[in-house]
Amino acid sequence: MGDVDKAFKGGQAEVNSKPFSFIEAQYDGGDAKMKHLLESLCNNWFRTDEYKNGDDTNMKKFCCDKLDMCKFYKQTWFYLACGGGGFLILVIIIIIVACCCCRKGGRGKGGQDEELSGSEE
Repeated sequence: MGDVDKAFKGGQAEVNSKPFSFIEAQYDGGDAKMKHLLESLCNNWFRTDEYKNGDDTNMKKFCCDKLDMCKFYKQTWFYLACGGGGFLILVIIIIIVACCCCRKGGRGKGGQDEELSGSEE
C-alpha cells in the first residue's frame, strides 16, 4: 500500500502543479490509460484532507467541475440510500398485497359466518 500511496501523492502533486488547461487537455485528448489514471486520482483524492477541507486546487477543479464527481447523485452513499428506499417500498407493497389476499380469502370461502346467517333466516 505504501507504494500506491506514494504514487497517488506524486500524481496529485503533479496535477496540482500544472495549469488546469494542461490537465484538461490531457484528459480530453488522452488515450484510455490517461483517462483511467486521472479518474483513479480523483477517486483516491476524495479520501484526502485536501478534499475534506475544501481546498481550491486543480484536483478540485478537475474532479468536481470537469468530471462532475462531487455531485451528491454521483456518490456511493446516494445509490445505497436509493436502493434501501426502493427495497423498503417493495417490502411494504408485498406486505399490503399479502394482507389483502389473506383478508379476501377468509371472507368469501364459506365457514361459520355463512352457516350462521343461513340458519337464522
